[in-house]
Amino acid sequence: AAADGDTVLVTNGVYNTGGRAVHGIMTNRVAITNHIMVQSVNGPEFTFIVGAPCPTNNGWGAGAIRGVLMVTNSTLSGFTITNGFTLGSATWNESAGGGVFCQGTNAVISNCVLTGNSACYEGGGCVHGVLRDCRIEGNRAGVHGGGIGDYSTAYQCVLSGNHSGREGGGSSYCTLYSCAV
Repeated sequence: AAADGDTVLVTNGVYNTGGRAVHGIMTNRVAITNHIMVQSVNGPEFTFIVGAPCPTNNGWGAGAIRGVLMVTNSTLSGFTITNGFTLGSATWNESAGGGVFCQGTNAVISNCVLTGNSACYEGGGCVHGVLRDCRIEGNRAGVHGGGIGDYSTAYQCVLSGNHSGREGGGSSYCTLYSCAV
């Protein structure tokens, strides 16, 4: 219901039900499809977006739920995004970005914690997008970019304990400014 330029304020809570498919059958717990800001009232310590694994296949596959999908020029601020998973063998849109999948490199994620997310292909925590003052911890990807992947840019972020099956446990094909890895 929000129009471009609006801010949506979200109260404290654990958001772990519902979802929406935007590309194919991949369900996203939150789908930001307008150029809006979605902001928690009290920060990532109090506001959680929780995905869900597929019951089989390392959590990847039909029934998996990604944390957040964002379009270009949208902003997500002040959330913990956790337990997001992707499909196992699908298009890139459905197998990348377990925690957050940004459809363009101008989607902004700020003051967020991305933890315990998993992508079959790349970007366990996040793929694409601009991350500012975020913690990216304990995420994994099957191929590369366990923490963040493919054309993400991170400013003053901490990346720790992320894992990748092949390359770039913390990040892969990304630009990092003043980050701790």
